[in-house]
Amino acid sequence: IDTLLNRYEGWMTNEMVEIVSGQLFECHSTGRHIHSHCVDDHTTICQNVDTKGELKSRRSDIVHRLEHLKSEASNWRSNWGQIECPHLLLANRVESSKS
Repeated sequence: IDTLLNRYEGWMTNEMVEIVSGQLFECHSTGRHIHSHCVDDHTTICQNVDTKGELKSRRSDIVHRLEHLKSEASNWRSNWGQIECPHLLLANRVESSKS
């Protein structure tokens, strides 16, 4: 699977990557599920956010791997809309704090 992801990372859609990897991550700060393709952005933002000290933490403290249950993977499309990725929200917060 890793070889497949590396080989096709350039053109696979985000949804395809998720389906193949069958993995999500969870943010310890928010408890929300994050798409695996957003994890790097999310943790970088979390490390940089220092608004009132919130979300300031090391990567290992923020994110840990969650394995999908087979039933969740097989029902992926029906669950797709329920998954939240907060990294854009956090990015907006970072930009706001800079101004």
